[in-house]
Amino acid sequence: PPVGPLRFKDPKPFGPWNDVLNATSPPNKCLQSNKRGVGNEDCLYLNVHTPELSQNDKLDVIFLIHGGSFQEGFGHRHGPEYLLDEKNVVLVTMNYRLGVLGFLSLQDDVLPGNMGLKDQLLALKWVNANIAAFGGDPSRVTLVGCSAGGASVHFHVLSSQSKGLFHKAVALSGTALNPWAINRDARVKTLQISLALDCPTDNSQAIVECLREKPAEIVTRQAELFVEYLGYDFMAIIPVIEKPHESAFISKWPEEIIRSGLANDVPFLVTYTDDDALFASAEIFTNSSAVEELNANWDDILPIMLFYQVSKENKHQVAESIKDFYLAGKAIPDAPRQFTQLFNERGLSIGIRETAKLHAKYYKSPVYSYIFTHTGGERISDMYNHTDIYSGGAVHMDDLLYVFKTESVILKRTGDPREDEMSKTIIELLMKFIKETPVTGWRTVQSGLPDLTYLEVSGPDPQKNVFKTLTDDSAELFWKSLPIKENNDIRKFAGSMRTEL
Repeated sequence: PPVGPLRFKDPKPFGPWNDVLNATSPPNKCLQSNKRGVGNEDCLYLNVHTPELSQNDKLDVIFLIHGGSFQEGFGHRHGPEYLLDEKNVVLVTMNYRLGVLGFLSLQDDVLPGNMGLKDQLLALKWVNANIAAFGGDPSRVTLVGCSAGGASVHFHVLSSQSKGLFHKAVALSGTALNPWAINRDARVKTLQISLALDCPTDNSQAIVECLREKPAEIVTRQAELFVEYLGYDFMAIIPVIEKPHESAFISKWPEEIIRSGLANDVPFLVTYTDDDALFASAEIFTNSSAVEELNANWDDILPIMLFYQVSKENKHQVAESIKDFYLAGKAIPDAPRQFTQLFNERGLSIGIRETAKLHAKYYKSPVYSYIFTHTGGERISDMYNHTDIYSGGAVHMDDLLYVFKTESVILKRTGDPREDEMSKTIIELLMKFIKETPVTGWRTVQSGLPDLTYLEVSGPDPQKNVFKTLTDDSAELFWKSLPIKENNDIRKFAGSMRTEL
């Protein structure tokens, strides 16, 4: 386990096992950044779920990476019910280190970072070596993830370390091109944590040795240093672009990897929901004090809330441009739909669409996309009491809830037969992609087009789920026009590409 001298190190294989393993109860969760006292540093376990097997079964394998902002979550949160009730597949879920213990980085050789992604990688290697013993086919492994899990899936698509270990990829509501997926000032944050724990700040080895001596719960809790307005920046310690070294998981920016043709060329399904970020916007527009605080500190809160970096000179201009583009002079409580659209587009849909279009342009393998719009009786948004203000569409993770029985104290199956049918429909859609027999007429995302061809999943009747083309890219163009750091970085990269050519 990654404890003691192995804290902050790459994970190590456990080694041969000849004893009987008691797998009748869930394993430890990794320490959860947002829940004090929940989890354990000894947490690198995976779960294998199979249907009833015959002797020679070689079934498709779904390797599910949980979401949770890289700060929380655990593999057994998503159970095999629903999926294995319908299909003969092998499901693997797993834990990976989270928050400070999983992603702290000095961006050097001593503490390069991305331990959590490397935990996923080791689990994937284990699957390739051992899944045949559980009736799975190691040559038919599909990565699936939602939110930070979807971004993780995309990181594996981008990483040469994962080459050959999987054969298809499904990223639901999250990719590495979303602005919350990569830490742009990791070293600064690590030094802040070291200082807060009375550790050195001038020597990488001394910093790491000191942090290894601190209790795991105390180290994990340091993510709270960066929490400000309504819990932002709750994603302060996340994946990084590593300095190039032998075990680096990713050492170039995602868009650079994609455009350079260096990503793994596998069939790719990239999706989102029509009101993906309602869970975030509703926390604000239903809370008058939150609205008041945001209005009073718009210029300062917006970069934190929307994950962008901007110079002092451009800070006010950018914040006002965003307000004008989305709210057009309206107050937040009077424009919940437009306010939610700001979160939807900046946080999720723009980066997801860009991912689909870039992979379609630079790689031969087919890229598919769907937008999930079904609003049933089992929605993440039901956790918020805002339906009298703006009920909205399908929310972040809503589609995932129909594929895997997900541990939650709030969301329960309603007993509505349409919900059971919706579950069957989305599972069938997923399995047809995995089997390389996509539903009739499902067109791939076209190479080189600004438009996005997608399937709208609006309900349980497959005949009513229609194919559409999204032609409005005004939001993408708006965000690319802003003088924020990520756009400057992309321009520099594009310039270097032209110079090389």
